[in-house]
Amino acid sequence: MTLADRAIEHLKQWLASEEGYTYLNHFVRKNGAAPSFSSILSSVYHQQNHSRDQAEYQQEISHDFLVFLLETALPELHRHPTLVHGVLAGQIRSMLEFTWTRFCWRLQDRTRSKDANPWGYLYRRARETMKKSPQIATHRQTKNILLYCPVQHSTAAQTPAAMPADSYSDWPPPPRPGNEHPEEYLFTTGFLTQAALFFWQEAARRLQTRPLVPVRELVRYLATHHPWVNRPRQTDTPPPEDGTPDSAERPEERLDRLTSLRSISAMAARFVATLERENCAVLVATMEDPPLTYREIADQLGLPDHNRPYRIQQKNIRLMKKFCSCWPGPPLAELPEEIGLAFLEAVKMQAKKRLAARNLE
Repeated sequence: MTLADRAIEHLKQWLASEEGYTYLNHFVRKNGAAPSFSSILSSVYHQQNHSRDQAEYQQEISHDFLVFLLETALPELHRHPTLVHGVLAGQIRSMLEFTWTRFCWRLQDRTRSKDANPWGYLYRRARETMKKSPQIATHRQTKNILLYCPVQHSTAAQTPAAMPADSYSDWPPPPRPGNEHPEEYLFTTGFLTQAALFFWQEAARRLQTRPLVPVRELVRYLATHHPWVNRPRQTDTPPPEDGTPDSAERPEERLDRLTSLRSISAMAARFVATLERENCAVLVATMEDPPLTYREIADQLGLPDHNRPYRIQQKNIRLMKKFCSCWPGPPLAELPEEIGLAFLEAVKMQAKKRLAARNLE
């Protein structure tokens, strides 16, 4: 029996006990009240049934989280050796926190479905399409604003467009592909690409420039000409009063950003826990401002030459890429740039804490 198998068996026995079940319910109740998760839970469970009482609401979340633990998290536990060792050492809470984040990300994906939230789903599909299309170049602005332009104009388009605050109802609609129903073509890669190019050309004609157009303005334009996309959706975060995304983030955008940022510290701590002390020291040294050279790091740490810290840092990079490829939620490359920067800063802080704690021993 492998260590992962032993950890899984231990968790199953613990969850089947009265102590484990009681702890799990308390864990769900406490974490479900956190601002970073309450909006996700409310949008899924309250949306399904508005008449339930609080006890029933909590019970259903606990049940679904338990099912997610048993059917999804435990079979994949072998991919996370740090969690395996933690469970065997009696540190079950770390495993629950990691799984809870994954569980909430899964729920958030559900709220973006075409049926539950067509605007959010269209926004997500538009972002994915713009970033992957060979015909389109994307640029990222602060506050998670993704901009785009045709790839042939990517060097000329430098200024974000000052898009109209009012409706796009007087703008021509995007060309319709054949006789298909809008719900069949609106979310497809082909239509979104052509609609984005058409919208950019119209914006360039009206603004007399080659602009960088916010992807969310493309979505607002499409929603204007497909009004069923704006179907109301229950959420704890109301849309801007003027109905436009210019003055504030849409609920989907804000939820993506806040949930990611609030999950970063825990993810960074789990990554640093996988590193050796020497790896932490090299990592911190390379992240100083300005960073130390590998020769300076070698002298500081008493290493034989500059090649040793270089090899250690290359290993750090490989380990970080592997860790970020299997953490809960979207891959790091698909998250806003500020999330990646926050993760690196949190990793640096956690590595410094670990080095300081070791020095006090």
